[in-house]
Amino acid sequence: MREGDPADAAHLILSGHLGIRATLPSGEEGTIGIRRKGEVVGEMALIGGASSLRSATVLALVPSETLTLHRAAFDRLRQQDPAVNEWLLVLLADRLRETSTQLMDALYEPADVRVLRRLIEAADAFGDAVPLTQDDLATMAGTTRPTANRALRRAQDKGALRMSRGKVQLADVAALRRMAHLSGRP
Repeated sequence: MREGDPADAAHLILSGHLGIRATLPSGEEGTIGIRRKGEVVGEMALIGGASSLRSATVLALVPSETLTLHRAAFDRLRQQDPAVNEWLLVLLADRLRETSTQLMDALYEPADVRVLRRLIEAADAFGDAVPLTQDDLATMAGTTRPTANRALRRAQDKGALRMSRGKVQLADVAALRRMAHLSGRP
């Protein structure tokens, strides 16, 4: 899916990991999220009008497979089984909750904390070896690559992670959670 393309289908991820990228105010493209097996991308296409456009680009970060659900088929499902509406409401509520959390982080947390929180979220999808670049983590945290580098280096100096080209290996998740002010939070 490419940002600006017509939106007429959502995709259920059967395997792999997908990166969600959007055009930043600077005109560059940046990673704003990650979705994994069992999650959905492009869900707004299911409720948008016939002229709705994609708000982001979705790229496979690793070999991935999706199941396509076109709006017309989704509309038939909704008519046949009203529980589908409940599923859509829960999905959209989850997206709103995620967006609200990220907005609160952006408004009230320092950039280094946001970088570590996005890293922990990525580790939830990928496990202890996160195949994202510092640029990816920076845009996900709403900061610059040099700021992300400083935050990651500090965490590396404390033994919480190890960095290599295009990958971050988590070494001490508990320490990383403390540094991200997430101790005691789910």
